[in-house]
Order: sequence, then C-alpha cells, then structure tokens
Amino acid sequence: MNIVLEGADARSAQAPVNAGRETTSYRTPQKTQNLESGGFALDISGTVMDNSAYAGHGRTVEEIMLEAGQEDITAKRNYMAVMSNCMSDEDFAKLQKEGFHPGSTDIETVVTILDHIKAALLKGGEEIIGYTDTVSDDALKEITGSQAFANELKVQFAKRDIPLTEENVTAVTEAWNMLAGTDSVSDGSVKYMVENDMPPTPENLYTAKYSAASDGSRQGKGYYAEGGVGGYYAKKPEEIDFEKLLPQMEKVIGEAGYVVDEENLSNARWLVEKGIPLNTDTFSLLNNIKGQHLPVSYEDFMAAASRAIADGVSPSKADLGKNETYTEKAVEILEEAVSIEDRAADVILARDLQLTLKNLLAIQNEMLYGSGHALDSAENIHGRRMLEEIRLSMTVEANLKLLRSGYQIETAPLEELITKLKEAEDSYAKSLMGQVDDTKAGEKVSLYRETLDILEGISSSPAAVLWQISRTDTLREVHAYGVSQRRDYEKAGQSYEALMTEPRSDMGDSIQKAFRNVDDILQDMDLELSDENRRAVRILGYNHVEITKENIRQIRDKDDLLSGVVKEMKPARVLNMIREGVNPLTMSLEELKNYLNEQTDTAEEIESYSKFLYKLEKQNNITQEERSAYIGIYRLVRQLEKADNAAVGALWQSGTEFTLGNLLKAVRSSKRGPMDYSVDDAFGGVNVRETGVESITSQIEKAYQSDHIPNIRKLRQFLEEAGDEQAGKEFDRMLYEEVRSAAKSEEAVLKHLNDYNQPVTADHLLAAGNLLNNPRAVWQEFRDLQRKSRPENEKPKEGAKTDFLKEAGEDVVKALDGRENAQKAYEGFKERVQEVLENMAFSDSHTAFDVKAIGVLYKQMSFMGNLSREENYEIPTQIGGMPASINLKIIHDGQLESQVAITFETQALGKTAAEFKMTDQGLTGFCICNTREGCEFLREGKELFEEKLNGEKIQAGEIYFAVGENLNLKDFSLKESAKRQEGNDSQLLYRAARAFIEYVQETQ
Repeated sequence: MNIVLEGADARSAQAPVNAGRETTSYRTPQKTQNLESGGFALDISGTVMDNSAYAGHGRTVEEIMLEAGQEDITAKRNYMAVMSNCMSDEDFAKLQKEGFHPGSTDIETVVTILDHIKAALLKGGEEIIGYTDTVSDDALKEITGSQAFANELKVQFAKRDIPLTEENVTAVTEAWNMLAGTDSVSDGSVKYMVENDMPPTPENLYTAKYSAASDGSRQGKGYYAEGGVGGYYAKKPEEIDFEKLLPQMEKVIGEAGYVVDEENLSNARWLVEKGIPLNTDTFSLLNNIKGQHLPVSYEDFMAAASRAIADGVSPSKADLGKNETYTEKAVEILEEAVSIEDRAADVILARDLQLTLKNLLAIQNEMLYGSGHALDSAENIHGRRMLEEIRLSMTVEANLKLLRSGYQIETAPLEELITKLKEAEDSYAKSLMGQVDDTKAGEKVSLYRETLDILEGISSSPAAVLWQISRTDTLREVHAYGVSQRRDYEKAGQSYEALMTEPRSDMGDSIQKAFRNVDDILQDMDLELSDENRRAVRILGYNHVEITKENIRQIRDKDDLLSGVVKEMKPARVLNMIREGVNPLTMSLEELKNYLNEQTDTAEEIESYSKFLYKLEKQNNITQEERSAYIGIYRLVRQLEKADNAAVGALWQSGTEFTLGNLLKAVRSSKRGPMDYSVDDAFGGVNVRETGVESITSQIEKAYQSDHIPNIRKLRQFLEEAGDEQAGKEFDRMLYEEVRSAAKSEEAVLKHLNDYNQPVTADHLLAAGNLLNNPRAVWQEFRDLQRKSRPENEKPKEGAKTDFLKEAGEDVVKALDGRENAQKAYEGFKERVQEVLENMAFSDSHTAFDVKAIGVLYKQMSFMGNLSREENYEIPTQIGGMPASINLKIIHDGQLESQVAITFETQALGKTAAEFKMTDQGLTGFCICNTREGCEFLREGKELFEEKLNGEKIQAGEIYFAVGENLNLKDFSLKESAKRQEGNDSQLLYRAARAFIEYVQETQ
C-alpha cells in the first residue's frame, strides 16, 4: 500500500469520471411559446441577440442529463414552496379528512389536491375562511412597521386562505419596500419593460426605473408587415403612415381581446413609434403596465401580493395588473367556456375575427347586453364543433397547468387551445397516477373520478337500498340500486332517509313521527334501544319486510359492511388503489372490506395514538383511572381491528352479552383456536406473565364495567371524541408546522431523494435530512426510547441481548457478500427494528411525545429500507466500544465498473470516508480522516486490512490514506450512480466493504 502525504484533500484522491462524453450536435432551437401573428414587427437597432440558439451546442450527454435533473429538482422545489407558503391549517385538516396525510403523500400530489380543494370551494361559491396565524399581532406590526399595513395584510391573507407565517409576512414587507421606491415610470422604463417582456411587478418596476434610459423615443430603422401577406416585410419609412396601418392595428387590438377605441389605438401607435413589435403580447403587456396607478396603494399591492403567494410566486414578482389567482382564473375560464353559445362563433366568422375564448365571450356579451343584434351569417359548423370540443376537454386541472406555464388560454386560437388542453390533461393524469403512458394514465384518472362520483352517489342514496344489497355486489351495482330507488321516491313525490348523509331537520321530525313506536318494538323483542337497531327497523319498514331479530341483524350487517367500505374509501385510498392497479368498481363489497382491512399503515397508527394520548394528557378533569381505562379501550379496539372483527362475530353467534370485557375475552380466545373455556386475567393456563403492565381488562373495568358499545366503529368514534378537543387541534398544528418545515429542506436533501428515486414527501425530506446530517442520532434516539420502555428497576433478563441494534447491525455486516444477501438481510433488519418500535409505541410506557418520536423513527426505518433497495445501507454498529453508524453505498457508473463508498464518524477517529474499486491491480482506493490521529491509527493497521481482504479472496492494490481537515461526509452521501447497472465487480465490492468494516472495528 502507498501512503499519500498527510494533509491531502479528499478531492485530490479521486478523479471525476464522465459516463458519457458524447456531445450534442447543433440544431435549431424550437420555442415552446407561440408568437402571436396578425401584427407587424419593427427591427430595433442596438438590440442584442440572445444566445438561446447556442444553448445546447457542445454540451455532453451527461451535462444535459444533469440539467434535466436540475429542472426536475427545481420543479419539486416549486411544489415545496407552494405547500409551505399556501397551505393553511384549514387546508391541512381538509387533506387529512380526505385521507391524504400531508407528511407521507408526495408533495406534487399534495399541491394537486390543494388545487382541487380550493377550486371546489370557488366552484361551490363557498367563502374561504381564515388563515393560519403563526405570527402574533405585536410581531406582525413590528415586521411590517405599520398597524394599518398589518391589518390589511391579515384581511387579504384571510381572503385567500394563506397562512400568516413570518416568512410570508417578511416577503410581503420586503416587496412593499421595493415598490415604495417606485412612484412613477418614465417612457424609457415602459419601453424597457415591454421589450424585455417584464410585467409590472415590484421587482420589475424597480429594475426598470434604475436600468432603463429616461428617453424611450430612440429607435432604429425597422420593418413592418405590409398588408395581409404573411411573411412579407417592407422597409419602414421615415414617417409612419398610421392611416395605412390602421386596419392592422385594429385587428391586433381585437385579437388581443380589447375594444378598438382611441385609447387603445394610441397605445398601438406608441408601440410603433418606439420601434417595438406590435402584436397581441406586446399590446396586452403595454396596457397592463400603463394601467397601473403609481404610486400603488398598499391595499392594491397587498391584494396582488396575496394572489401571488396563492400562486406559489414571491410577492416581489407579483403582477400588479393580475386580478385573479391561477385557481380563480381556471374556474372562471371553465365556467365561461360552458356558458358561451354557439351563435357567438357565427358572429366571429362574420366579423373576420380570430376564434378565441376572449373574443367569443366579448361577442356573447354584446349580443346579450349590447344595443346591436347578432349578425346574420351562415352557420359556422367548424367554430361550433371546436367550441363543443373545448367544453368537453376543459377541466380546472388542465386550465391550471396551462396558466402556470404562462399560456394565454383566453387569447389563444381555439384549434391550438384544444391541443394544449389535451396535452395539459395528459400531463395532469400522468402526474396524478404516476404513469408514463398517456392512455393508461387517462384511463386511471377516469376510473378515479368515476369511483369518487359513485361513492358520493351511494352516500346520498335512500337508506332503504340496504335491504337490496348483498356482500357480493359491487359499488357500481349498489349505486345502480340507489339511483333506481331515488327515482321511485321522486316519481312518487316522497322524501327519503339518506344512507350516509344527515337528514334535513324537517325530515328528521317526519321520520320520528312515522316510526314513533320503534322503541316499543325493540323492547318487545328484548333488543337494545340503540340508534343502529332503530335504523334497522326503519329500513325494514321502508321495504315492507317483517321485523324480526334475524332481519334486524341482517340489516345491521349490511349497514356495517357498506358504511364501513364507503367511509374507508376516502379519495386518498381510492387514488392509491388505482395507482396500484386495483379497480375498486369491479370488486365485491366483501372483497373491498377484506382489502381495506389489510391496508394498515403502522406509522399512521402510531401517530394517531400519540394524538390520542396528547388529548388525554391535556384534559384536566380526567382521573388517572379514567385515563388508564381510555388507553385500555384503545388497545382493545386495535386488537379487535387486527383480528378483523372476528371477536364481534363470535359474540353475535354465541349470543353472549355485548360488553367490552366479553369482547376482550373473545379476542384472546380467537388467538388460541377452538376452546371450551373462557380466558380471563385470573386464568393461569395461558401464558400468565408478570409484565409490569396493567392488563386491558382491569383498565377498562375501572370506569366502564357495564358499558354496552355495539360495534367497532362506535368504539373508534368513542375514542376519537375522548380527551381535550383543543389539544387535538394543537397536535394537528404541530404536524402542520413539521410539514412546512420539511418543505424548506436544503437543496442537498432534495437532491438526495431525487438521485435515489424516492418520492418527495415531507416524511422523506425529514428522514433524508437526519441521515445526511447526523445518522448516529437516529440510533441513539432508538436506544433512549427503548430504555424508557423498560419498567423502572427492571434488569435485562439473563441471556438477553444487551444491545439490540449492535446485534442486528452485525447480522447485516455478516451478509455483505453480494447485493441479494445484503438487501435481504437489511430488509430483515428493518422489520425487526420496526417490530420493536411498534411494541414500544403501544406498550403504555410512553408519553404522547415519546410515542410521536417512535412514529418518526418507524418512518425513518421505512425510508432506510427504501434506500437499501438502491444499494445504500445505513448500519448501526460499534467501533471502539462506542455506538456508531456506518453508511455503505455501491456506486455504479453505467459501465461494468462500480465503486463502494463507506463513511462513519467516531470520537476516536473523527470523520472517516473510504472509497474503493476493483482494477487489474486489485482493490484500489483511498481512506480519508479529518484528524491526523485517526489517519495514523488506520494507516498503522493496514496489514490487518490486507489480511481481511485475503480472507475474502481479494487482492490488495494501491490504497491511499490521507488527512482531510475539511472532510464533509455529506459529499460522499450525495454521490450517485449515473445509471443503475450492476457491474461484474459488485459482489467483490460488497465483500471488500465487509473486510474494511471488520478491519476498522478490530483496529479500534
């Protein structure tokens, strides 16, 4: 082995390798934005040609791939900004209600659903209420410097449901200070802004004021399009003949969607005089700029700033001329497109105007409200057909995508708009469904929408439909029954009790009158006077069916089945099913129930339990006995749900009294198979253990000995209502702040997720941040929580493993002889750790915050398991008798050659990084420590490393040791393969890594 001079930097010991050195050929770039036609262009002398034509020339394939990856990261960063700055606590609650956990759902989907929520509110005419107030009034006044400014800011934020956070307030204040220095704009500034396509934003107005020449009259000898011949340009004369150009100017003004009046003609002449190309884009931009009344009032600015934040745009880039958010505009355009009559297209044709939504709407308004009448013309079949296609293809989602890309929906030609709408809808479908294929993505989105519509229809179906359904029916069939029965009621002019929605108050009264003798019937049958039994009797009455115990039981079974399935199939669950290729509309109710029961998310279970505990801990008027009983009920319900409610069925069949105690006995007995004895705490024949944890039965009997709660859903509702309600909101606010915090993660964390093809979720951002910045802390927190799980004064049992993580980590190291065994071992390691965490969470030994921390660790382990499938392993171990965490990753370069990188940090060695690859000379590479002592220590033990390599049948080549005082382990963690192609040397690298780890451990 050779030794590099001490002090050598880490970068000097490695040479970057370009996987693809091929360069791109020169080609003419294609613009993605359409340039409006129908105008004339003037050449401006002195204008600098941009260099976009050379953007791709001479770049390597690798550079282009890196650029594409950076664009992907930028797009994700934009989604993170929207989620952080625009999601209020009301939005957060709505997301959770629909089953989308903002922590575990990928950020693009969260933003898409946020768009849907806000658009639904707008379409439904509901008022958006409130904002998330994380800044006190005093702090708000201090940041803004004005009470009036602060008050108006709160009003505008509340109007658009924007969280009142310090970041948002500071951004608005800084933008206002920038705008306050711009009290007017000169002609030179206006010209500068139009030429550079700069809308009137605080940033642009400020830039134009200090960058543009005050005199905007200078222009060069230009050219203009003469007549209607496309592509023919005549030299501009010294004096412009505006009379001759008038028809063209009027056409541009009309196609831009403006009225041809003196003011607009004056603006058109201004553009021509200044030597600026006159087209719909420049004309609209000039009108926007000149339409601003400077200095801008803080009320108008605040409205523009709040709209910008709602669109995910910085307040400094808020377009002061924009009157709506993207979402508001998308909804408005959709409603306008639906409202346009076919006759408007006929008038457009007669007047020789371009078919655009803006022109169509203007003509329709003229027809409806103007003094004139529609002109007679031949029917415009082509125009009407396109208008109908627009109506069919336009959605809010497609409109939003186009608006955010800068596309002008209202002024675009209809033929082009139809194409763009289809492209936007395809893009939305692929994004929502995670599909690459347009057709499959479209089919899945259609299925998703149809399923949600059917579920909504079932919820509002007459309750009487329950008698008709069976366990083998599909949701489509249940929906069809409901539609048919609803029609029968409507034909008869009768109201009905809905299946799952609250009845109107007047209907409730009528139902009570019609079934006022229900309680007498139930008492005569010796049945409990519960709402479930009353509802069953009513449904039998609606269907004119005999009221018997058996029929009541059947109705209740069907009600529980259908209601349970519909309530569980929230939009998030439906979306996940369809993404996974499961069609919920072809499955029977029984199959759906079984499928849904199997879809458990332990991490979310743990988080839900921590919220439950937090609410109990904050409730002041609850005794310790009552708290203990609540926890016991929670643990019971969890056992019942994991047993698929088999215990409930057993009680029904046996006729046993329906009490919590009997439920627990049924759960315990079901785990033992057929028995002819009852299992209770006093029975000594079934694994009686002195665990130090109070039994569930004894907890329940303290406060709820005689309660009768008829089903698991009722038990779950009982638990959800337990504890302090305000504390539950506080807990949700903590989760909300964590999600917002995750959305501000550093670029390196986002890149790490992107490189390893991991969904960008708040949970993953936090997990990746922990691994990159302090992996040892993850294992330390596990050990701390594990110690808390052990009752006080309890010593480890004889023969028990004293350090679970150390033993489990060693098993992973032993399996490092190839990709397959390593990944199998790590998956087993992950499952073992998560099993311990799950038992810890529900052991009744932790506070709410402890349980919450356990849930975070559980998610962390899931993330590390995902990385292991990408050959990136985080392994707990011991080095020098102290806990440590080793990161091992295999790096492929797209060829048949790979590298292995190993990093860790200990008190004795400091930060250490090693990187090896197989060559003709054997294993070569380097090892760097950030301390001289650590480097010397490892260098002196090099012979042991060689022995370990010989034991793995690997020849040692040149391996360098160096000191790198500025060594950053994160640089190694962020290294990523160019392609995921496994090299022939991959197996040897795993064994070399094992040899290196054992060498370090034994050297210490």
